[in-house]
Formats: sequence, C-alpha cells, structure tokens
Amino acid sequence: MLMAKTFLPFLDTPLANRIWQISTANAAGTGGTIILVYFLSGLTSMETMASLLDWIVGFNTALTGYMLMDKSGGVIRWWRWFCAGAGLVNAALCVIAVNHIYVLMVEFPLIDRTDAGILLTIGAICGALGGLLAKKNLEIKERTGR
Repeated sequence: MLMAKTFLPFLDTPLANRIWQISTANAAGTGGTIILVYFLSGLTSMETMASLLDWIVGFNTALTGYMLMDKSGGVIRWWRWFCAGAGLVNAALCVIAVNHIYVLMVEFPLIDRTDAGILLTIGAICGALGGLLAKKNLEIKERTGR
C-alpha cells in the first residue's frame, strides 16, 4: 500500500504522460508489423517476405511517428527526434520479433546484421516523416478550425 501511494503521484506528471504516448504509439506500430509479417509469411515465400519487410517496417514506423504527434497534440519540443527515436525503437522491436518468429517457424532468422541496419535506418527516417505529416495535419486543422 505504501508503494502505491508513493508511485501514484508519478502517473500525473508530464513525463509519465509522454512515456505513455511513446509506448502506445510503439505498441501499435510493432503490433501491426508482427501481424502483417505473420499473415504474409503464410501466403508468400521467404524471399518475397524479405523484400516486403522494408515496406512493412517503413509504413508502420511512419504510423508510429504520426500517432506520437497526434496523441501529444504537437506540443513536443524536439518532435523530430522523438518521432525518429520512436520509429527506431519500433524498427528494433520488429527486427527482434520477426527474427524470433522465423526462428520458431523455420529454425533460422530472416534478418541479418546488414538488413537490420537498413531496417533501423528506414525506421528512424519514416518515423520522422510520419511525425512531419502529423505536424502538417495539425497545422491545417488549426487554420481551418476543425
């Protein structure tokens, strides 16, 4: 009971709110990637899956950056860095999850170090671009009053 009383005031701070925004955006992007990879791995060959993975991670990390800016209302001070970092974390979690899925299914990983580096770069860039899209969308909404 004492621990709950000391921890509950932390949940009302802006830092806890920001951590919640980042974690929910990353959970949605990572979950989307895992669902798409698991579904498409049953329909396509491994070579096709490896080539589609760049597009899947790029789209879902852009979604992560967009959701982060949308949930925060565009008030993040260094929003480009936060969105790029959220995309990077999302891509890293996706690399780990996809490799784990493929090790369980076919007993060897789908992504090697070079591909992981490319996916992390795509994740950071697309996360920042998704944040930029959300920022522009929020500015248009403010101008039009919607």
